[in-house]
Amino acid sequence: MIIQFFKKEQQFTCLDVNDSEYKVHSVELLNQGFSFDGDPIQAVDIEDALKQYKKYKPDLN
Repeated sequence: MIIQFFKKEQQFTCLDVNDSEYKVHSVELLNQGFSFDGDPIQAVDIEDALKQYKKYKPDLN
């Protein structure tokens, strides 16, 4: 699974890059003011991706 994180101020969300609707949903997020937050993360599952993401975001822990 490859996960891309997006951020907007103190909010964050993520999408599975391999999802068939990824492009549509990522454009929606960008139109809502979110921006890409780092490179996509290779992970076993969403929990693993979140753990990896938070490792470099001490303000989220």
